[in-house]
Amino acid sequence: MASILHERLDDVLGVVYEAELAIMELYGADGLKVYGKADNTPVTQADLAAHRILSEGLLELSGIPVLSEEGDPDENAEIAGSDHFIALDPIDNTRGFIGHLGEFMVGVCEVRDGIPVWGVASAPAEGETYWGGPGLGSFKQEGGEEPRPIRVQADSPTGVVMVSHRQGSASPTAAYIERHYPDHLLSQAGSYLKFTQVAEGRADAYPRAGNGMQVWDVTPGHAIVTGAGGKVTSTTGSGIDYREWSPYWSNFVASGGAIPVGAGGV
Repeated sequence: MASILHERLDDVLGVVYEAELAIMELYGADGLKVYGKADNTPVTQADLAAHRILSEGLLELSGIPVLSEEGDPDENAEIAGSDHFIALDPIDNTRGFIGHLGEFMVGVCEVRDGIPVWGVASAPAEGETYWGGPGLGSFKQEGGEEPRPIRVQADSPTGVVMVSHRQGSASPTAAYIERHYPDHLLSQAGSYLKFTQVAEGRADAYPRAGNGMQVWDVTPGHAIVTGAGGKVTSTTGSGIDYREWSPYWSNFVASGGAIPVGAGGV
């Protein structure tokens, strides 16, 4: 499926890089202003600056409506139900940004007919950028090096499953892992890094069950995993249509191809 953002790769990465510069100017800065949102999550000056750069820049480049975590909620809900939009998270894992943990990322994804067709996830503190989409391949660039293709590990399972730092032992996700990946080691990571570990072949899966995830939390990673030869489905194995604005995506699993025990069912 065609992707306007993929066709303008260099321009899109340029806008992302501009947002990264704005973010890093405030990373660890004294007097960083942190605000509380209605859902009790934090937002900072850096989130808002990156939102402006990305939403304006991507709209100008593509002409596609932009749905952003820091955008107007009513406009977001209207855009998310459309057949073609860009999902944007100016800083995914703002808590990691505030806490100087490094595991925060910028996420962008073009969604057409409910399917992520191309996405980018960059980690400015780490100097890493990932991008890709179904039928287009997926790539990783570190610093000023040439991009290299990445692939899931489908034939030789790693024995690793990715989880959030805030993963609880009694959570629905933990129960899902115990049922479907009982012998796997758990590896923690923040933001889209859980998706990219699967896409790079460093982990077999990243499941999430019963946790509120917004469309911009999932679609960039979804695109990159599928571009790398993996798949992202609901935990019951069905496809996901991102036009079905929840706004939360509670159950999904990103997989590199290793077949879980007792496949099917949450």
